[in-house]
Amino acid sequence: RQSEDLQEVNRKLSNPVSDVWALFTEFDLSFSGGDVNRGSDEVGGRMLFQPIMPIPLYGEGKDEWKVITRPTLPILFSQPVPTGFDQFTHLGGLGDLQLPTLIAPPTGKLIFGLGPDWLFPTATRAEFGRQQWGVGPSGVLGYVTKEFTAVVLPQYYFGIGGWGDKPDASYLNLLYAFIYHLPGGWDIGTNPSIT
Repeated sequence: RQSEDLQEVNRKLSNPVSDVWALFTEFDLSFSGGDVNRGSDEVGGRMLFQPIMPIPLYGEGKDEWKVITRPTLPILFSQPVPTGFDQFTHLGGLGDLQLPTLIAPPTGKLIFGLGPDWLFPTATRAEFGRQQWGVGPSGVLGYVTKEFTAVVLPQYYFGIGGWGDKPDASYLNLLYAFIYHLPGGWDIGTNPSIT
């Protein structure tokens, strides 16, 4: 029975519109090569802090409508920033906060949600953000079974004001995931993201 409970919790954690609150962190290393530096790549690191917070709107149980918020706050560690040809400084700080807000109706095995996405200029350094407010649509579409979860989460941002000499934002973030549920509450899968 305990194994079945773990599997159910694991399936809910894989479903971005489930009723489970969760705190996710992701750690990334980046390697900056190219024409700006000779020799070895410059290495940087960041952590993405992503809590998932479903809030009930209407109904109960399987008939419940929810508002899902999934803020993403990048925390950068030793990020390489070019200061000239083959010269870098390594800086740390916060990036811009992204806040998708989805309305998710009860859909059974189908995963579905739509709503606005907000971009807040919270970057502590000009190199880490857009210095611009933003808004746009976000959504989620997928399918969940006992064996797998497949989902795609597109987000699009339009700049709506800011400062500095950067052009208005207009860009897409797309995360897609396929997760295969193994016995005992284990998963194996992939969740690449395209910007």
